[in-house]
Amino acid sequence: MGKAEERKIGRMPLYMDHKNVEGLSTEAVEEAHQKDLETQDVYGVKYHSYWYNEEKGEIFCLQRVAVALDHAIS
Repeated sequence: MGKAEERKIGRMPLYMDHKNVEGLSTEAVEEAHQKDLETQDVYGVKYHSYWYNEEKGEIFCLQRVAVALDHAIS
């Protein structure tokens, strides 16, 4: 990553996306996160990490977004 790209990413707002989705498996969440990583450049998003609580059906995703969004990209 070049210095210009590092500066661009440094100005991107950091967001914590939170969803409640019952009935998902850990494998399904991992697969969805992998798809997010594969398409992140298309949408101007940098996915950093995610956390999943299978018991509660809660998913948290830490991401940087180039433009403020009204909804999450998934």
